[in-house]
Amino acid sequence: MSEFDLIRRLQELICVEPGAGVAGCVVGIGDDGAVLDLPEGQSLVVCTDTLVEGVHFPDTALPGSTGHKSLAVNLSDLAAAAAVPIGFLVGAVLPRPASRALFEGLMRGFATAARTW
Repeated sequence: MSEFDLIRRLQELICVEPGAGVAGCVVGIGDDGAVLDLPEGQSLVVCTDTLVEGVHFPDTALPGSTGHKSLAVNLSDLAAAAAVPIGFLVGAVLPRPASRALFEGLMRGFATAARTW
């Protein structure tokens, strides 16, 4: 199955009509994000965009730059949905053993992007 076939199938399996006992998808899963209904007329936009070394950034990239870019591309998805960022989650797959410098560099990059936007 292609990526878009998988996304369509995920939407069929997960997103149900609002009020059906599970958060309804106001805007279907698409370009790395979804909009979910919340109580009191609010919506929550959630997104994730995974970056892969050698595909989205060179293996020579500095950890801080990689962390910054990783958050920036997700913030861009939120901006495209006219959403105001309130926080973020970090998911990372690191080499074993992951060095402290690599981890701290990535997190500093995330922190810089978070403070900027």
